[in-house]
Amino acid sequence: MKLLPEVKKVKYPQLDALRFFSVAGVMISHWFSQFAFTEYIPFGDGVLLFFVLSGYLIGNILLEQKESIEVAGDKLSALMHAFKTFYTRRTLRIFPTYYATIFIFYFLKLPSVKDNLVWFLTYTVNFRVMQLEYWLPGSGHMWSLAIEEQFYIVFPFLVFFTPKKYLKGMLFAMIVTGIFSKIILWALNYSLFDISLFSLSSVDYLGIGALLAWLQRYTNVAHRLFEKRKLLLSSSLLILSIVLYLRYHFANALFICVLVPMAFAYFAWTCILICSFGATGRAKKILEWPLFLFLGQISYGLYLYHNLVPTLDILLIREMATIDYLQWTSSALGQAFVHFVFTVVLAILSFRFFEQPISNLKKYFEYRL
Repeated sequence: MKLLPEVKKVKYPQLDALRFFSVAGVMISHWFSQFAFTEYIPFGDGVLLFFVLSGYLIGNILLEQKESIEVAGDKLSALMHAFKTFYTRRTLRIFPTYYATIFIFYFLKLPSVKDNLVWFLTYTVNFRVMQLEYWLPGSGHMWSLAIEEQFYIVFPFLVFFTPKKYLKGMLFAMIVTGIFSKIILWALNYSLFDISLFSLSSVDYLGIGALLAWLQRYTNVAHRLFEKRKLLLSSSLLILSIVLYLRYHFANALFICVLVPMAFAYFAWTCILICSFGATGRAKKILEWPLFLFLGQISYGLYLYHNLVPTLDILLIREMATIDYLQWTSSALGQAFVHFVFTVVLAILSFRFFEQPISNLKKYFEYRL
C-alpha cells in the first residue's frame, strides 16, 4: 500500500486573534444588549466571522486530504482513513467540553438546558429556537455550535466525493444556496429567527471560507488579492458601512437577514485572507499580541461559557454596597467586567485541565496512513 504523505501543519497565528475578536463581538452583543449602540454596530455578527473561519480551516484540511487520497495506492482505504481521522479529531476537540457543559448545567437544573436536553445532545438546538421564536436564556448562543457540527458531518462527503474539477462549482453552489435560502424564506414571510437559524442559511458563510482555501491552494488569485489588501479591506468596510446605513434608514427584513450578514461576511473573508498570509506593520503587532493569541486559543471555552456565567448569576459586584450608588452604565460595565473575568477563568481552567489533555490525544490520529 502506498503511504499517504503527512499533512503539513501550517500555523496561522493571526487567525487566533480573529477567533477572539469574533467571540468578543458576541460577548458585547449579549452583555450590552440594552444599549442602543449594539443596534447600530453588528457585534453579534462576530459569529459569522467564526463561520467563515471554520469554512476556511476545515476546507484546508479536507482539500489536503482529498489530494492525499488521489495519490494513494489503495484509494478506498485512504478514503476510510480520512473520514475516520477527521471525525475522530473533531470529536476529541469539540464533544467532551460541549457535552460536559451541557450535563453540568442539566444537573444544575438550568431550565433552558433541562427542558431541551435532547435538542442540545443532538446538535439541533437551532431548530428548537426556531420553534420557540425566542432565545433560550443562557444557552441560546449554542445554535451556532449546532450549525457548525451539522457542517462538519456533511462537508467531508461533499469534498471527498466531488470530482476535483467540480470543487469550485460545488463551493459556489454552497454560497448560492445560503443566499437564496435567506431570500426565499424572507419572501415567504418567515421570521428573522427562522431565517438566521435555519441551517442552509449559513452555508454561504462556510462556503466562502472554504472557497478561500481552494483559491489559495489551486490559484494565485488569493495572493494577488493580498497584494491589494488595503484596497480590498477599504472596499469591504465601505460596503459594510453603506449597507448598515441603509439598514437603519430604510430598515426591512431583507437588509437585516440578507444584506448585512453578507456584507459582514465579505469583510470577515477579507480579514481572514489578510491574516492567512500575514498582516504587516501595526496590524501585525495587534494581531500577534500574546494576550490576543492566548485568548484566541481558549476561544471555544469563552464562547461556550460566556452566556452561562451571567445566567448562573456569578456576579460578586452585586454584593458590593457601592453598586447602589453607581449609574446604570457604570453598573453594566462593572457587571460585564465581572462576567469577562469569570468567563476567562473558566475557559483557562477548562482548556488547561480538560480540553487540552483530551485534544492531545489527536496525536494518535494523524492525517496519514
